[in-house]
Amino acid sequence: MLNLHPEEKLNPTVGRAVARPYNAIRMILLLILIAFLIIVPSNAQAQDIDSLLEIDVDAGYDTYFREGFWLPLRITVRNNGDDIIGELTVRPETSGRVVTNAYSTPIDLPNGSQKVSFLYVQVSGFTPRISIELLDSEGARIGEVSQSLIPISSKDKLHVVVTGPTASTIPLNDLHVGGYAAQQATWRIENIPDNPVALQPIDTMILSNVDTQALSSDQQAALTDWLANGGHLLVIGGPGWDETTSGLRDILPFAPDGTETVASLDPLVDYAGTLEFSVDEPAVITTGTVNDNAFILAEVENNPLLVRGNYGDGTVDFLAADPTLEPMVSWEGLPDFWLTVAGSIDPRPAWTQGNLDQREAATAVAVLPGVDLLPSPLALIAFLGIYVLIVGPVNYIILRRINRRDWAWVTIPVFILIFSILAWTVGFNLRGNEITLSRLTVVQSWDDHDNAQVRQLIGLLSPRRDSYTLTVPDDGTITVLPGISQSGLLAGNITQANTDIVQTSNFSAENFTVDGGIFANFVITNSIEKPNISGNLVLSYNPGGLQSLQGAIRNDSDITLEDPIILARGTMIPLGQPLAPDDLYTLRPQTLTTGAIFGSAPSPMEYRYSSVLQGSSFGSFYTGGGVDQETLNNVMSQASSNFQNTTDASDVFAQTYQRDLSFLAAFLRDQYGSTARGDRAYLVGWTDEWQSDVDVVDVPWISIDTTLYIAELDVEVNRPVSSQIVNIPADQFTWVATERVNILDGGGTSLTMIPGSSVTMQFTPTSSAILNEVVDMQFAIDRSSGAGTLLVIEAWDYEAEAWVELTNAMRDGFRFTDPERYLSGNNSVRIRMTLDEAFTSVFIEAIRIEQMGYF
Repeated sequence: MLNLHPEEKLNPTVGRAVARPYNAIRMILLLILIAFLIIVPSNAQAQDIDSLLEIDVDAGYDTYFREGFWLPLRITVRNNGDDIIGELTVRPETSGRVVTNAYSTPIDLPNGSQKVSFLYVQVSGFTPRISIELLDSEGARIGEVSQSLIPISSKDKLHVVVTGPTASTIPLNDLHVGGYAAQQATWRIENIPDNPVALQPIDTMILSNVDTQALSSDQQAALTDWLANGGHLLVIGGPGWDETTSGLRDILPFAPDGTETVASLDPLVDYAGTLEFSVDEPAVITTGTVNDNAFILAEVENNPLLVRGNYGDGTVDFLAADPTLEPMVSWEGLPDFWLTVAGSIDPRPAWTQGNLDQREAATAVAVLPGVDLLPSPLALIAFLGIYVLIVGPVNYIILRRINRRDWAWVTIPVFILIFSILAWTVGFNLRGNEITLSRLTVVQSWDDHDNAQVRQLIGLLSPRRDSYTLTVPDDGTITVLPGISQSGLLAGNITQANTDIVQTSNFSAENFTVDGGIFANFVITNSIEKPNISGNLVLSYNPGGLQSLQGAIRNDSDITLEDPIILARGTMIPLGQPLAPDDLYTLRPQTLTTGAIFGSAPSPMEYRYSSVLQGSSFGSFYTGGGVDQETLNNVMSQASSNFQNTTDASDVFAQTYQRDLSFLAAFLRDQYGSTARGDRAYLVGWTDEWQSDVDVVDVPWISIDTTLYIAELDVEVNRPVSSQIVNIPADQFTWVATERVNILDGGGTSLTMIPGSSVTMQFTPTSSAILNEVVDMQFAIDRSSGAGTLLVIEAWDYEAEAWVELTNAMRDGFRFTDPERYLSGNNSVRIRMTLDEAFTSVFIEAIRIEQMGYF
C-alpha cells in the first residue's frame, strides 16, 4: 500500500501526477516488449533464409568494367529452402549513383535447385560498388550480395584469356599503346556471356587449352557476332589444339589436323623483330591446312606458325605453338610478339567503333520531317484575332445595342472561359492519342557472316504525360540515353527516361514516365538475318603503281536503296540511281585514289572507347573524338548538291537533310578523322522504312523511320605476277604508338609535339599488302606548324639492333636505300621522333610510309 503525505490526501490530483511517470514507463516497456517479439522472429526468419540461400556473383571481367558499356554479371543462386519465384535486380535504391536505371531478370528457384543467370548492367563512377538483390514475388528482399568494381580508362586495353581450370594463363599486361595501361581478366568457358554487347569492351580474347565444344549455341552466336563487329580473337594450338578448336571450326583461318615437333620457333622472332631474343629450341606445333583468303604471318619447316584471317570486321589469329609451354613461356621477346600481333590487325571504319555522340543523336531523333508538333502560326494568329474581336469590339457592340453594357462584368469572363475550354480541347485533340517513335537505324552486314548488326536510335514522343513500356526483339538490348542540355529551338524537349530494364527472353524498358511533347531517347542493338545484298569486286595492282576496282553488285532483297554509293580506299563511287530489288549493277574499272594525300590509318588498338559527351573522362563520356568527315561527306554528297537549291528551312527535304546529317555525325566517330577502309569496299544506301521490331505495350503508335544500310562487299585482291613491281601507299598501312613521352595522344596522325617530347611508332602494311620483297621505301611527314623546327627522326635497324638517325629528315622526307634492314618479318617499320631543344611546338597532320617491291 502506498502511504501519502497528509497534504497529498487532501489533493487527489497530486497522486495522479505522481503515478503518471510510472504509467509512462510501463507503456514504454510494453512497446519495447512488443517490438522485440515482432523483430526477433523476423530476424530469425531472415537468418533462416540466409542460411538456406547462397548467392555468388562473378562480375564482369574480373571486376573490371568500362563506363557506359554493358557489364555481364554471372550470378549463381542455390536454394535449400522453400520454393522461390522472384527476380535478380540491381537498383539505384541500393547501389546509389552507380546505376541510373534498375536492371532485373526473373528467376525460379525450387527447393534444392541451383540456377545460373546472366544480368547485364551499365555502371559508372570511379570505384563503384553494386548490390545484387534477390526479390520475391511481392518485391521483398530475401537475399543480397555486394560487389566492388574497378573502372578502366577509355584508352586502356582490356584482354580476356579463356582457359581451362588447370591450365596456365597468358600474361598480357604489357599489351597496350604508349602512355596507357592494360588490364587482364581470366575466364572459364562458362563466363562467356550469351549476348555480344557484353563482349564489346574487350580488345583481345584468347582461347587457350579450353574445351570450346562446351560453348552453348547462344555463346557461340555471341562470340561470332562480337568477332564480326570488330573483335580480335586469338586461338592457341600446341598439344591441346583439339579441344580448343573443336567448337570454332567455322571461324578459324586454319583447319588443324595434328601435331608435329619442329626444331625451332625462331620465325616468330623475325616476325616480332626481337632478334636479340631467340627461341631456337624444339617445340610441338599444330599442323593443318590454311584456309582460302587467310594469311600466313610466320611459318617454320613449311608449317604455318601464325595464321591470320578476317571475319566480318574482326580478326582471328591462330598460333600453332602454345605460349604457356617451353620454349615460348621463357621467351623474353614474348611481350613484343603480342604487341606486334595485336597492333598489326587491319583497320576498322569509324562506324564499327561503337562510339556515339549523344548530342548529335538527340538532335537527329528530334527532327521529324513533315511533322508539325505545333499548330501553324497563321492558325494561332487567326484564333487570337477572333478571341480579341469577340471579347472586345463584338461584345461591346452587342451590349451597347441591347443597352446592357454593365453585363460586360459577366460576358467577358464567360467568353474567356469558353475560349480557354475551346483552346484546351483543340490542343488536346491535336496531340491525338498515338505516340510517335522517331527511329534512326544503321544496319551493317558482312560478306562472310550470316547476320547483320542493327544499332537503332529511338525517340519516344508522347502526346501527354503518361507511363510506357517499350519492348525490343529477342537477343536485342535497350539502353537509356542520358538527358541532354539543349539550346535553341529544341530546348526542353529532350529528357532522360529513368526506367527499369527487364531482361527476360528479350529486353524491355518498363514503366518509364514521359511528359507531353518530350522525347525519351533510347539506343537499341540487335542482330538480324542480313539483307540479301551482295557484291563481288576485284582489286587489281596495275602497272605504274595505280590500283583499280571493278566487279558487280546484286540486290536480291526486297529493299530499295536510295542514293547508293560504293566506299573504297580513298574513293567514293555513286551508282547514279536507286538500287531496287533484282537490280544488277556493273562496276567498270575504277582507279582508286591513293598516294601522298592520305595518311596511314590508326591501328584498332589506338582507339578509345568514348561517347564524346561531356562528363567523366574515365569512360564512355570522354570529351575527345571527332567525325570521320570524309565518309560523312561521301554519304551526304548527293543530298548536299540538292540541299544547295533549298532555301526554306521548313521544307521536308531540308528537315530530312538535317536529320540524316546529325544521324551520321552521331556514329561516324573517329578521333583521328580516318576513313580506315583498308582494302575493303562497302555499299551504302538509305531507305525511309523499317520493320516493326519494337513495340510500345498496349498503346497505339506511329513511326518516322530513317534507315542506313552498310553492306561489306567481297573484295578479291588480284596480285600481279612476281616480276611486276607494285607500290604500297600510305593508306595501306596502320600505325600504333608503342611509347609516348610528354604526349597525351596522337601518332601517325594529329600529333602535337612539345619541347622534351618523343613518340615511337610502328607502321605495318595491311594483311593483303605485305610484299615478299621490298626494294624501295620512303618516309615523309606533313606539318601544319613548326616547319623550321628540327625533329630528331630515327628508324630502328633490326640487323644492328639500334636506332639510326635519318640525317636529312629536316626536309620532312627520307628515302631508305637499304630498306630490308629496317623491316620486321611482316614488313613493319619503327620510327622514333624527338623534339629536344626547341622554342616552339610542332603539329604533324600525318606521317606516311610507302613501300615498293614484289609480291
